[in-house]
Amino acid sequence: MPTALLFLTLAPLVALSALAVPAPFVPVPVVLAVLFAVSGLALAWRGLLAPLRRLAHAEDAPLPETPTGSCSAVAEVFAALQERQKRQEDAYARLLREKEENFQDAVEWHEKYSVAITGQGMVRAILDKVTEKLQSLAARLPQETRPEEDAHTRACRAFMAESLENVLGELTYCAKYLDQMNVFLGETIDTEKKAELGEQDYFQWSESYSTGVPVIDGQHKLLLSYINRLARNINQGSDPDLLLEILDNLAGYAFTHFNTEEIFFAHSGYPDAGKHIRNHREFKQTVAEFRQAVDEGTAHVDRHLLEFLKNWLIKHIQGMDTSYAPYVRQRAEKQEA
Repeated sequence: MPTALLFLTLAPLVALSALAVPAPFVPVPVVLAVLFAVSGLALAWRGLLAPLRRLAHAEDAPLPETPTGSCSAVAEVFAALQERQKRQEDAYARLLREKEENFQDAVEWHEKYSVAITGQGMVRAILDKVTEKLQSLAARLPQETRPEEDAHTRACRAFMAESLENVLGELTYCAKYLDQMNVFLGETIDTEKKAELGEQDYFQWSESYSTGVPVIDGQHKLLLSYINRLARNINQGSDPDLLLEILDNLAGYAFTHFNTEEIFFAHSGYPDAGKHIRNHREFKQTVAEFRQAVDEGTAHVDRHLLEFLKNWLIKHIQGMDTSYAPYVRQRAEKQEA
């Protein structure tokens, strides 16, 4: 490239020198100037095209082969990383499932505990009434013997008085024992406190759902907790098999609840028991049909099912269970009287 620039520079200078030479020699510097110009242009053209030609040859040349050994090592590392990631995902899914099961167990135990505490309070109240009646009966027994009484009558009266005293002592002991259990167990967690401890539930319990029958209210709360568990797993995108398992547990507990209600019907004189039992059977049939549709792939456990279950439970409580609850309470009051 420098030689080309030199020739291109000399060409005009030599051409100008033709002005200073005699006329017979003028063609010489002109020919030399032309040679310098042509040579400079040729060299410049060659210098500019050489890099382009090398680049073109480099593109046409085949790429160097990658050693197969290094590729196989990378593939093994990548496969190991994928396997590790899969194990971590499986472990995380298992932990989530265990967490959900533990949470559901805690909710169930809380509701059962609440029912037990309520029942314990009812037993304590009954013990107080029985103790009061026995004390009144003991007070009406004659305290002094009468001349006309024979030995057998006096012995019976003494035995009755002693027996009543023993029974009163046992009842007092039971009452004190229940009081100690209340002190030991403490109070149950209220609804607001539970809301602070966990996430917001899909289906919130309301006092408007209360029937005034502790056992029935406790079972309703458990049904509600199953619906909330199903909602959490749907939102988390859990495995369909797990969703179906939760649905089966919910349906199974609903059937247990129906059995409890029908026992109350039989002992409370509820006049619409037949209609209520038919509604139970219709719900069981609906669950069976939906379960079959899921197995066949024509139905899915999704938010539409959640809305159906929520609306069904509200209707079941407010439209049906509140109608027989007064009969159950009246029966309990008669037994206490």
